[in-house]
Amino acid sequence: MLLAAGVYLLSHLGSDFGRIADHVMRTVELDPRRPFLHRIIVRLHRLHAGTLLVTGVAAIGYGLLELVEGVGLWLDQLWAEYLTVIATSLLIPVELYELARKPSIWKAGGIAVNVASSPIWPGCWRDGAQRGPLPRTRVHHTRHRHAPRLWASTAPTGDLVRMGCWPPEAARSL
Repeated sequence: MLLAAGVYLLSHLGSDFGRIADHVMRTVELDPRRPFLHRIIVRLHRLHAGTLLVTGVAAIGYGLLELVEGVGLWLDQLWAEYLTVIATSLLIPVELYELARKPSIWKAGGIAVNVASSPIWPGCWRDGAQRGPLPRTRVHHTRHRHAPRLWASTAPTGDLVRMGCWPPEAARSL
């Protein structure tokens, strides 16, 4: 979606998005004179080609990053796991700026989770990439004889403890 939006923005730099939004609102029977909708239309009227260019290029760049990251994770590549950590960490300065501008407990909590979890995830996903994928076990749905068979990845609790993803005291309580 980001790639398509970026291409659209770059191919329509001279468009009046306020007029387009007004037309779409009237088509779906919304009143563009309502204050909230009118503010949106006014802001879209004021968009400059330079703003659309920067936004389009940023959307294409971020869309490509997410595409490469997603394909790498799908193919179970270790570099994709590190790319995920790097991509998540790149947004921390923006989150800190937003927290400084308009502080809230939710923003602070989100930043704390991102900062705390980013460096440990690659080690939790894979133990040095030597063992390979987690073992697969078959889970049968017993309610109906034609129910689909599901596959579930499972790892022994000891592996999670050795990787540092599961506290030892929690493993003892299982």
